[in-house]
Amino acid sequence: MKKDCAEIALAYLDEIRMKGLPFASKQLHQHLENTKNQHKPHTITARLHLIGKELGQLIENKTDKFNLLKQMWRYETVQERLLAINALSYLAEKYPGQVKEFLLDLADDIQNWKISLQMAMRLIAQMVINNPTELFIILNRWVESNDPLKRQMAMSCIPAYIRSPKGEINSALRFISKGMEEHDTKTSQTVAWALREISKKNPEKTTEFLKHWAQTDNSYTKKIIENALKFLPEKEQKEILRLLSNE
Repeated sequence: MKKDCAEIALAYLDEIRMKGLPFASKQLHQHLENTKNQHKPHTITARLHLIGKELGQLIENKTDKFNLLKQMWRYETVQERLLAINALSYLAEKYPGQVKEFLLDLADDIQNWKISLQMAMRLIAQMVINNPTELFIILNRWVESNDPLKRQMAMSCIPAYIRSPKGEINSALRFISKGMEEHDTKTSQTVAWALREISKKNPEKTTEFLKHWAQTDNSYTKKIIENALKFLPEKEQKEILRLLSNE
């Protein structure tokens, strides 16, 4: 699979250089569709992740690499944006400052839930893990945005952050507090997902946090709490549910 993806990435770059991005994009799309049955159970999206990583490796030392990735992003297809995200995740360790600047530009040009989630999981979360202090500044700005896609991206980083050795429970819970009255359905589900991940690592602090928030009349908060209970001990779940029902 890796060799196949490396060859595809190289062919894609050659076709961009010789015939332009629209031609290269169409050829890649047709190839992935024509060969998808040969690569099951790997999906086309999974293959694009691998091709994107290979692409990042191929352009790593090229002076115009970020211009190329901007060109791909502005082409606005899901395919090109997934490739760009994964190439950037490869480049992030060596070029953190430039990738961060690129990232800030990208965030204002996302209208697709799938892209926002992939951005969070494969690029932003990695950067948060590597440099949490700096990146939390960005995430705090996004979580207070009027755009639900930005709020979802910000919250989607927390599960990866909390699973990492650098993940710090108190910082994560302080951040999640900003989303505990979230009204957007998909974003509120992401808040609950983040809390479930924290509960696996520290059920005591998660229980304390949820007990505090359970003393509310906010229906959105109550729904988040209900969806966050799954991995807590049964006794703690029942106690929090009693608080929610005001018994």
